[in-house]
Amino acid sequence: MGGDATTAGGAGCCDRVDHIRVKITGATDVNDVPFDPNEVLVTYQDDANVALMTHVPGVGPDGTANTCRGDDPDNNWYIMMRNNGTVTNILEPGEVAELYLCTANLTPALTANSQFRIELIPQEGAPVVLQRRTPLALAPVMNLD
Repeated sequence: MGGDATTAGGAGCCDRVDHIRVKITGATDVNDVPFDPNEVLVTYQDDANVALMTHVPGVGPDGTANTCRGDDPDNNWYIMMRNNGTVTNILEPGEVAELYLCTANLTPALTANSQFRIELIPQEGAPVVLQRRTPLALAPVMNLD
């Protein structure tokens, strides 16, 4: 599982993390893995925030996942399957799912040099935890691996 973050801000470029994108896939030697987005809990935590993220279904007409918007009042997450472009309740071997976690509306915002933790809790199997720290200086797109 890997992650990256996209930032937003004013004249100084980047003052907060707008969203976090996480890629997940099943193990190569495993059969299909049940992955119903409606039955997966996604939690976000940092030093000042704890949030249960809300799954919002849907893929845009151009085949891309819904995107995080600064005017969206909720802490939403979206999913996009990369190999076939459709969201099913199964993660097939070799299939990659991209999760978009909207963090623009956290109060206070996720900023530079901040540690955060994301936990995916599926209906079957073990929880998956991603814990990272944002860099000392934020850029428009950052790889947090």
